[in-house]
Amino acid sequence: MGHVLWLVNHYAALPSEPGGTRHYWLSKGLQNLGWDVRMIRSGSTHSPHRPWSPQVEVVDGIQVTTIPGPPLTARGLTRVRSWAEFSAWVQAPPATKHLPKPDLVIGSTVHLGAAWAARNLAERHGAPFVLEVRDLWPETLVAMGALKRRSGVARAMLRVEGTLAGSAALIVSPLSGAGEYMSERHGIPPERFVWVSNGVNSEQYAATPPPPQSGLRLQYFGAVGTANDVTSIIDSVEQANRLLPEPVHLQVFGIGPNRDTLMKRVAASPVLAPVVGFPAPVPSHEVPKAMAWGNALVLTVRHLPGLYRYGISMNKLFDYLASGRWILMGSDVQENPIADAPGLSLCEPSVEGLTSAIVRAARMDPRARARIARGNIAIAQDRFDYRVLARVLGSSLEDVIRDHGAARKQS
Repeated sequence: MGHVLWLVNHYAALPSEPGGTRHYWLSKGLQNLGWDVRMIRSGSTHSPHRPWSPQVEVVDGIQVTTIPGPPLTARGLTRVRSWAEFSAWVQAPPATKHLPKPDLVIGSTVHLGAAWAARNLAERHGAPFVLEVRDLWPETLVAMGALKRRSGVARAMLRVEGTLAGSAALIVSPLSGAGEYMSERHGIPPERFVWVSNGVNSEQYAATPPPPQSGLRLQYFGAVGTANDVTSIIDSVEQANRLLPEPVHLQVFGIGPNRDTLMKRVAASPVLAPVVGFPAPVPSHEVPKAMAWGNALVLTVRHLPGLYRYGISMNKLFDYLASGRWILMGSDVQENPIADAPGLSLCEPSVEGLTSAIVRAARMDPRARARIARGNIAIAQDRFDYRVLARVLGSSLEDVIRDHGAARKQS
């Protein structure tokens, strides 16, 4: 094998689990390019059936170390405590003593503690540190109204983020504008940034053409929280059905703090109950099979200009593309990686905007709608397949290791 890469992501998921599998597929792509990838994550990932004891397993040739922790659904102080515990566990010698010495360590900011732990591991082993910016801290919390920008917590987060960025040999992000953010906030030069979008294993979708029904069957896949605004999607379906002769149906796949509330609301409504369903969440490798029911996919991105000016990269965007189905997207984000997809209805992120988009899609000739939407597949394969993205990442990481080696020789 080639270079040894340690990849630290608290919430990394495997294909057999619900959740984001970005790092699994990037690891597979890097492995195919000769890298020896070791993934370090927490047992708080996604599945209530996961054992709570620490474990080391090899999944498709990738060694995965799982640190114990509470379920992903934990909220409030329990969630924050899990961040601190994971960061401490990762840095404890027993967590990594079975691993070969790394040539490079990546830390992902699903929270700052995970990246801080990765930075310390890299320093301990004399390896370069690469920062992967997934969420912007504290920008995400400020934009969501959870923190005041001038609060002590926000200022502390910004200092930690700046320290991480300043010590990183390279900054990677699925957000195309994260380099601009790092330059504005922390003075990081653009040449230390590379955009590696979230993506999709497009081969999974090869045998899942949309069904031939004439009626519109919408599906939503992803988290069911405040930022995802599934409430507006349900409201839009309700309003659209007042304007259409044939009802639009909706399935919502996903977990999150708003799921139970929305399920109760739908169950209590004689209008919504016949057309809106909440199937059990499925692991990522079963998403293509679950999509066989529908012929269009929907999402909405809340109007948060202070945050989304730096881009969006939800995993579902690329799954939606690869499925070859029509996409209805409520979003006014400028840095939208799928804005040029042919089978896309892009509208204002409001109930009114999404209602209009649903009505227009429902009134399209279903054969024409399906034919146009198949053009989405080529974009998924050419730009966002994880094999393509792994080559981009691998090339940048090779440069980091080469430059690190040259600097050590000179010192």
